[in-house]
Amino acid sequence: MGQGYGSGNHEMPRRFLTPKSFYYAQWEARIGKKSEETNDVLFVPGPPLSETNPEYTALMNKRSAFPELVMDQWIDTIVARHPFTLDYSSTDIDDIPKKKVRNVAPRPVALPIEVVNGRIVQNDIPLLGRTQRTALWRGNLRPSVVTKAGVHLTRFVPGREGQGLTDQLDSVAVTLRRRGAVALNHFPALWYERRRDDHGRSRRVDADVWAPFYEQPFSRSGVGEAFDRLSKYDLDQFNPWYWLRLKRFAGIADRDGLLFIQDHYLQHNIIEEGAHWADYPWRSANNINGLSFPENTYYAGDKRVFMADQFYDLSNERLVGYHLQHIRKHLDELGDHTNVVHHLGLEYTGPLHFVQFWLDVIREWERETNKDVKVMLSATKDVTDAVLADAAYAAMVDIIDIRQWHYRADGSLYAPQGGVSLAQRQYARLEEVGDDGPDAVYRAVSEYRSEYPDKVIVYNFKSSNTRDWVAYIAGGSLCAIPKVDNSRFYTDAALMQPMAGATSEGKYWGMGEPSTGYIIYCRPGTVSLDLTGDKGSYALRWLNPLTGKQEGKTQKVSAGKIVELNTPASKDAVLWLSGK
Repeated sequence: MGQGYGSGNHEMPRRFLTPKSFYYAQWEARIGKKSEETNDVLFVPGPPLSETNPEYTALMNKRSAFPELVMDQWIDTIVARHPFTLDYSSTDIDDIPKKKVRNVAPRPVALPIEVVNGRIVQNDIPLLGRTQRTALWRGNLRPSVVTKAGVHLTRFVPGREGQGLTDQLDSVAVTLRRRGAVALNHFPALWYERRRDDHGRSRRVDADVWAPFYEQPFSRSGVGEAFDRLSKYDLDQFNPWYWLRLKRFAGIADRDGLLFIQDHYLQHNIIEEGAHWADYPWRSANNINGLSFPENTYYAGDKRVFMADQFYDLSNERLVGYHLQHIRKHLDELGDHTNVVHHLGLEYTGPLHFVQFWLDVIREWERETNKDVKVMLSATKDVTDAVLADAAYAAMVDIIDIRQWHYRADGSLYAPQGGVSLAQRQYARLEEVGDDGPDAVYRAVSEYRSEYPDKVIVYNFKSSNTRDWVAYIAGGSLCAIPKVDNSRFYTDAALMQPMAGATSEGKYWGMGEPSTGYIIYCRPGTVSLDLTGDKGSYALRWLNPLTGKQEGKTQKVSAGKIVELNTPASKDAVLWLSGK
């Protein structure tokens, strides 16, 4: 064996290192005999002499007529010498030593997440905390990047598990809790592998793909070449690993009390950057299913892709069949899990008719299976309102996701139109988006809460401590506010409604119910609370909005009059009045 270093000079070029195993050499030296284990170790024999003799060469000539023994053949010889046996018929079970096992209390199973009176609750307590989104496409295997990578349930790095690699699903649940998240919003990634990170649109030169891999819902066919130079997808064959991962995490979410929001589509692939469409499994060049999307794809300005009209086209019967199959696959795999929410797509700005189609498929599936799934509606305001104006479709919706529109701080409405093939950030280049504020948040949530009291309202726009508190007080759910130790805070809040006219010069925003109590988010200063129409007395507590902890002592306040109070320490505070 050679020993190379430096300039390439070699030492011991004609010698073999001995002993071949230091371990077994030490064994023999200490025990005084060879270990029987060496009979099962494949040692490659070296020549007995530094210069071979005719007898040895003759022996080796005969040996060279047969192929070298390889490891799997050697293992077969070991199995033949040491056969396995599973026959325990002659063994007395009492002779088997019994290991003492410590009694471990079974892990408690979290109660299911439910929609009750327009709130997302668990054990009658509102589900409060952050919603974590999965990674869209970023990631590589450099250690400095891996440690900062986001969660993605269907990211795959061969032979490696952990953050930024193949996520360990139980660890994902633990990490979410540690970060204060109570929900995970998962969607399919933009593309399969990292070479498309350059946002090029051309066919890759070869199939030398780069990890991490973001597995897609469909399996490869083994036929032809897609634009990443791997074989084309078959939309009739679903990727078992992808769906197994989603189903396993859905089970973990049920067990640990997490909300799992699963997007059926990612609109990012069909609008904006052409690179998003380049490797998309639905693209005709990338599958064997003949969906009739034009090839080569037209890229506007050699950059942008506009495939939304074609993708949402319900006159294409073959395409509709694959949409139906794709939607039903989500329902079949996740429909038995209590904590799963079915979401069309967090970026959806598409037409009304596709939302209606999506809801029709879910309705038909529920009728066939006699099951009921939670449905989250996310769309532009005009499409959202049109869906809710139809009683049949409105009955399908459990959660209204305010995401694509908002009121501005000056009271005007920013509400792009749906179905015109523009993504959210493209709209933002055409019209002044403006900023919302506590008044705007309160107005948006409370309006839908008042009109649709049986539906959950989720506000997704520039989360902050103030906005989340105001959204919660206006009747919203999944708000990232701190936990209040007193459970009565939540049971009382479940009975309260947003208070009409509760905002007064930006000073406070409230919810309440006579005899039950009031919860009010206050700006610094004096708060004037009109309790003339109420009676009885209340326990008054000031809560720190950043921690949820009570500050100061509990006081007593009598109703039947206008009560004026000063916020503590000249800072934002939450006022909680609880009845007897």
